[in-house]
Amino acid sequence: MKIIYKYKLGQHPAVIEMPVGAKVLHVDAQHGHLMLWAEVDEDPHAPTEERTFLIIGTGFSFPEELKKEFIGTVLQGYLVWHIFEKKE
Repeated sequence: MKIIYKYKLGQHPAVIEMPVGAKVLHVDAQHGHLMLWAEVDEDPHAPTEERTFLIIGTGFSFPEELKKEFIGTVLQGYLVWHIFEKKE
């Protein structure tokens, strides 16, 4: 069985402990916080892993060689955040 969990994206970079194989579904702002929703294995004993998410604002620079995968863009008032998952 699967279940959808919600994770708060804190400071950049956001490191989140998630079940192995979690599938990121969506990012958005909720109650003033950046949040991420993922489909995960419902088994509470499933192995976990740390995943790193980058929060990059429009107009902010980042290294060109950074390996990353785009997750989504979040509009938060006058701020625009672009969320990427860091890849090794």
